[in-house]
Amino acid sequence: MLDRRHLIATATAAAALSPRSFARAATAQEPEIVALRPSRYRYARIGAAVRVNGQGPFVFGVDSGSQRSMVADSLVARLGLAETGVTQINGVTAPASLSTVGLRELRFSIQTYSGLTLPVARRDLLSSDGLIGLDLLSEFKLTFYIDRGQAEVSNQAMAVGDGGPTEATGTRIPPRWFRAGRRQAGQLIARVGRVGDLPFWIFVDSGAQHSVGNSALRTLLSDSAGPSVGPSTPVAIYDTPGLTRPATRAAVEGLEIAGQRMGATPLLFADLHVFDVLDLATTPALLLGGDLMGRFHRVVLDFPNDRLALEALRPEGAGAAQG
Repeated sequence: MLDRRHLIATATAAAALSPRSFARAATAQEPEIVALRPSRYRYARIGAAVRVNGQGPFVFGVDSGSQRSMVADSLVARLGLAETGVTQINGVTAPASLSTVGLRELRFSIQTYSGLTLPVARRDLLSSDGLIGLDLLSEFKLTFYIDRGQAEVSNQAMAVGDGGPTEATGTRIPPRWFRAGRRQAGQLIARVGRVGDLPFWIFVDSGAQHSVGNSALRTLLSDSAGPSVGPSTPVAIYDTPGLTRPATRAAVEGLEIAGQRMGATPLLFADLHVFDVLDLATTPALLLGGDLMGRFHRVVLDFPNDRLALEALRPEGAGAAQG
């Protein structure tokens, strides 16, 4: 079960990605394996209580980076769900073929869905009983209260990871909205990043442990006056379908996101499949994952209104609220 007291970026996670750790990793003979999705590693995912075929609740990860909702193989076995075929999905790192099962009913937040066919993934890779992806999230406004360790779907509050409802009192400070300049494959894509005077695109992946920039973003950082990219360490990242992809890790300076300077920021760099899917392969872009989400007090993804908000930087390494 996911621990609601450890939201996306904890002090332990920040230390694990500190520049000091880069020096240690550089001496390794083989590339370090980095989980892009949480699994059993450093970050807990946002979890929601979901009922399947009238049973549960089960904990499903709320994953704004997954195009498809999924169900874990362990839950398939537990509920005796029948396989219906095979489907092709666009994973973050690469496309993959997964078997599918039919669900008579799935209840998430205030919505009930009937007759769904969902891909099946290994539970050790999902680190939950399933995922709620963009195919269902596109109907909702998601608000992540980083300090409280809570998330809110539309006007319905839910706890992070413990499968039960928790009151989440909204802040009275209105968010500063940024309009999504593009909508691709269900994803909100906004040009709210800057390196000096030059903009870059971001999209929020609430299921990813680490933020990942593409090669075009790395080139922008390297070629700009002022910003810098530290020494690189080779890593191998893997995604929910169990696919791996080579990447590099480096400390960067000069990033600005949603009008706020990020300071020294560890980033992964890789030309992931998702950048191709979102038509961002050749333009500077950043997958904003849990490590950088955890630097903000509040992150809002308003899918119905094509807008997002990232508010108020938190001190680096600050943990989520306990309780």
